[in-house]
Amino acid sequence: MYENITVLDLHIHTKYSIACSKDADLKGYAGLGKLKGIDILGTGDMFKKEHLDEIKKHLIPEEKGIYKYNDQKFMLSGELSLIYRESGIVKKVHILLILSSIEAIDKIKKEILPYGKIESTGRPILKLSTQDLIDLVKNNDADSIIIPAHIWTPHFGILGRKSGYDRLSHAVKNPKEFSAIETGLSSDPEMNRYIEELDAFNMVSFSDAHSPGKLAREFTMIRGNKLDIDIIRNAFENKNDKLIGTAEFYPEEGKYYASGHRKCNYYTLDKNEICPICKKPLTEGVLKRIKDLSGRKKPIKHNKQTIYTLPFDRIVRYIKKQKMGTSLKAIRKKLIDNIPETHLTAFMNGKEIDKTIPYSIGCFIEKIRSRELEFNPGYDGVYGEPIIREVK
Repeated sequence: MYENITVLDLHIHTKYSIACSKDADLKGYAGLGKLKGIDILGTGDMFKKEHLDEIKKHLIPEEKGIYKYNDQKFMLSGELSLIYRESGIVKKVHILLILSSIEAIDKIKKEILPYGKIESTGRPILKLSTQDLIDLVKNNDADSIIIPAHIWTPHFGILGRKSGYDRLSHAVKNPKEFSAIETGLSSDPEMNRYIEELDAFNMVSFSDAHSPGKLAREFTMIRGNKLDIDIIRNAFENKNDKLIGTAEFYPEEGKYYASGHRKCNYYTLDKNEICPICKKPLTEGVLKRIKDLSGRKKPIKHNKQTIYTLPFDRIVRYIKKQKMGTSLKAIRKKLIDNIPETHLTAFMNGKEIDKTIPYSIGCFIEKIRSRELEFNPGYDGVYGEPIIREVK
């Protein structure tokens, strides 16, 4: 079934970004990406000089917009942080760019240099509006892919509570210039189907990894194995069956699902806006934000596949509980030596899993996929915690 599926994880960060692993470079990602079953990775941080030098040195062109390094395929990607004032209000928006060539990186980097801090971190900080960025990028690379990153996170999602917009059409003249919408860790496609404006868009999900170990915690699946940037962009933009769907965090596990205050150790799924402990405004969660902006009582049907996953390390720790004499390191190695992570979490059926590895977790994996886990939800930068009971 999964031989004809291409797994994409295009939103990552490197050691040149804030709070990233020293192993988060081309070598580190290429080494683990293939083992995890990711067919195409984003390079991340493509405008950072040191990383761009590595891209130019190591990546070998394969198909249009697709490169290879150590048998791992890459696309040229990077997240930009736009901070600008519009109608007297500060807007803060993160945008994921995927470009068609190294030459396009050089051209666009030259164009954005006057607008902010390009080299201070892996994520350029630009005093440039979302519309102006779209115009600039498309004028220099018509084949590029532009995606609003983690659209609901409070601080830098384009529809987040503190970002400045209630609608995509308030941010740009033509929202269809976006190729797709990235759900982020704190929402899933079904939640986004409460919002009528988003009906026109396909949903994609990526790991937003800051270290190789976090790869594949979310990913997007496309039908077919011989791809280039044009095929991928068309799959993202069009309502056909080329885009199969996404593998998703449980949104409750995301760091901004519920409203809350980390310092007060308080969260709520209700409409409370004031913390009952410190009496200050709560950091508004994605769930509340979507409910506030929705005109629907229930979402329309999402027409793509959604597979729910649990991060690899949580699965390893579940096994550890069952195999008390086995180290976490030994379990990780045994799993990754036998099954690519994406196959374990998304594709293989339970019986197939149990035949392949010496741990009886097939039933547990199927329980995860069918969204049967309960969570203490994430809030205000704190990840949610699954309530894991032994599965017989």
